[in-house]
Amino acid sequence: MATRHGAAPAMLAAILALPAVTPAAAQSAGRYQLERSGANVLRLDRDTGEIASCRDDGTAWQCKTLVEADPADGTSAEMAAENRRLAERVAVLERRLGRIIAIADGRDDAAATIADAEQPAFDAAKVRRDIDEAAEITVYAVNRFRGLVEALTAEER
Repeated sequence: MATRHGAAPAMLAAILALPAVTPAAAQSAGRYQLERSGANVLRLDRDTGEIASCRDDGTAWQCKTLVEADPADGTSAEMAAENRRLAERVAVLERRLGRIIAIADGRDDAAATIADAEQPAFDAAKVRRDIDEAAEITVYAVNRFRGLVEALTAEER
C-alpha cells in the first residue's frame, strides 16, 4: 500500500496523461456546455437543463447548483416532438389567417388557395353575411347609445 506521499506523484502523472478538457472540447462532447464566468465555470447540462457554478478551491473542484433540472420539462426528444407539434399548429393558424385576410381583401378564391384537408369547408359568402350582420348590430347599438346620451343631456338642460 502506497503512502500518501508516494501516491501523489502517481496521481500527478495520471492527471497529466489525461487530455486537456477545454470548454470547446466539452461542448463537442454534447451533454455539457462550459462557460468561464470570472473565476468560476458555469456548467450547463444540455440533457436536464441543470446549471451549476463550479470553482477550484485549491484541493478539488466544487460545484453549486444554480438552476435545478426540472423533470416535468421532459427529455430532449419529448421537447423536439412538442416543438414539431407546435410548428404544425402555427402553420394551420397561419393558413387560417391567410384565408381571413383574403376575405377581408374581397377575394373569393380564399378557400381554394388553402389546401387543408383537416379544416371544414370554407363558405366565404356566409362569412360576409356574418360580418354584415355584426356591422348592423354595431350600428344599432351605437344609435341606441347616442339616444341615451342625448336623453341624459337633455334632462340636464
